[in-house]
Amino acid sequence: MIQKEVIREILSRTDLPSLIGEDTTLKKSGSTMVGCCPLHQERTPSFHIYPDGHYHCYGCGRHGNAITYVMEKRNMSFPEAVRYLAAREGITVTEREETEKERTRRLETEELYIVNDAVYRNYFDEFKSCKEAQDYAYNRWGKEYCDKIGLGYAPGGQFLVGKRHHRKPLVTLGLINDNDYDFFYKRLVIPIRDRWQRVIAFTARCMDGEDKCKYINSKDSPIYKKGETLFGADMAFNNISKGQTVYLVEGAPDCMRLQQLKVYNSFADLGTAWTDSQFSLIKKLTDKVCFIPDGDVPQQGEEFGPGYK
Repeated sequence: MIQKEVIREILSRTDLPSLIGEDTTLKKSGSTMVGCCPLHQERTPSFHIYPDGHYHCYGCGRHGNAITYVMEKRNMSFPEAVRYLAAREGITVTEREETEKERTRRLETEELYIVNDAVYRNYFDEFKSCKEAQDYAYNRWGKEYCDKIGLGYAPGGQFLVGKRHHRKPLVTLGLINDNDYDFFYKRLVIPIRDRWQRVIAFTARCMDGEDKCKYINSKDSPIYKKGETLFGADMAFNNISKGQTVYLVEGAPDCMRLQQLKVYNSFADLGTAWTDSQFSLIKKLTDKVCFIPDGDVPQQGEEFGPGYK
């Protein structure tokens, strides 16, 4: 088992443009590095590396950090990729031997990450081919931001089963029901990523305005717990200086609005009250927080609205 502190050190010391530059030619464009994607064949450069230490390909939808890149490019598992980068940077990785139970659990967890990433790419491809979804999303959030987060579209029906994914992990992740119908139906799909840039879940918005529930989130799974997850972690953890104030808002839509304004030091909950687990994650970064709660009016007999409470 590899310690998280070691993973953080590896990511902070790995020069992503240098790593990826071994496989493709990169040129500076503003604050980003741009080149042809080394993970799929293309003639027009659509692969971007951002200063916060992540890459995104607007052609194939692949997105991640140094570890996910090595996993994709060199067909390695997560631990193998970590050890590869550690050796490259001269970092000693100390591990204790896994028990059989831990190994089984790790392999099952890795499969869920792989399936989630593949599903994300399915949604990403659908978005690129659906003009209605693009028009709605670009009008609401702007093309630049939609491209940066890698927005997707879920057509619904039995779309995912039709993509020949294994059924069991789809059920475990809550992506299909017992009748093999997709959980997300005709919605824009926003990937929820952890601080390591891995897709752990999704939040999805309806477009027609008729659905009472504008946003729905993935159900809890072995790799995603609402009460232990911070929306925005993938951007915030790579953009916050130690001790900097962070902004806490209620729900992914508000956090997305701040990200649009390039206020990346922002987090949101995902349909739950704020928890000790979430505050423990934030405390690793700072003890300075600014709450921006919803402006809900107080209920009868109450002094404060739900957000302020």
